[in-house]
Amino acid sequence: RKIFLFIASLSAFILLVSAGFNDQSKKINTKEALGKKLFSEKILSLDSTVSCASCHIPSYAFADTVAFSIGINGIPTKRNTPSVLNMKNRPYFFWDGRASSLEEQSLMPIKNPDEMGLPIEEAIKRLNKNPIYRQLFKKIFNQPVTEKNLAAAFAAFEKTLETVDSKFDDWSNNIKNLNASEEEAGYCSLAAKQNVSIAISWKISPMMILIEHIPMICNLNQIPISLLPPNSAVQLGAFFGSIFK
Repeated sequence: RKIFLFIASLSAFILLVSAGFNDQSKKINTKEALGKKLFSEKILSLDSTVSCASCHIPSYAFADTVAFSIGINGIPTKRNTPSVLNMKNRPYFFWDGRASSLEEQSLMPIKNPDEMGLPIEEAIKRLNKNPIYRQLFKKIFNQPVTEKNLAAAFAAFEKTLETVDSKFDDWSNNIKNLNASEEEAGYCSLAAKQNVSIAISWKISPMMILIEHIPMICNLNQIPISLLPPNSAVQLGAFFGSIFK
């Protein structure tokens, strides 16, 4: 009788777990939804303690609340965590522009030893061993997890993280046109805010910012000092003053 009860209990447990898997899979039917789930998945880090959302916190505009995020083993990152909002139309990614696509960018933090520290090959093995992800990738991509479709799922989700409540947002998403002055003002303001004020405070080369990050159509004298963090305005002014005398 004890054996019968044990088998019955085990069977009931298996059915409940299976039902839970199926329920989760039914709710996720697109690459975007799968990417959103993966964004918070901690098994993609070496010790299963860190996910993308650990540093790109959704409630804080997908950025972090500290100067340097903490990766596996309590290791701080070497640069501040940038927001992943409005990534769709960017020509390059990361502060130094080392990735040229969202797909390429999405896998770099996983294998970075100071962030998630997991080789991509191991990440793929873990996902393929997980019954939920195995089922989801089969349903959405009609194949097991691969490096290519893992990157595609992340990129699809990140492309949904767009702000769409300004004329400049509509212009950058090819919805509306701006006149020449509006386009220049919006682009220069965005460049100044995203690439000067923060990058300088994290000791990225001002020369790199000037050449690679600030479009040369911008009037550098019009970058608001209020956008710059404490003590960086002096550095910026000294640099620009030395070359634009």
